[in-house]
Amino acid sequence: MTDEDLRPGEAFQYPLKEAAEKLRVSEKTLRREYKAGRIVFREKGGRYYVDHEECIRWRNNLPQPAPGELAS
Repeated sequence: MTDEDLRPGEAFQYPLKEAAEKLRVSEKTLRREYKAGRIVFREKGGRYYVDHEECIRWRNNLPQPAPGELAS
């Protein structure tokens, strides 16, 4: 996810599928992160959403590869 993927003025909440696309991970990864308590979802009408700010917070807290390691 780049800053261009999260331009100001876009939706403040993303459906889970769209959040996964913007973060460039699978929905399964986001569900796993939710179960581990590392990302927060909101439920509305039986569907799950991720706040824009939560996407940024989660992305910024990802572990960074050590110098010389390949990023996965």
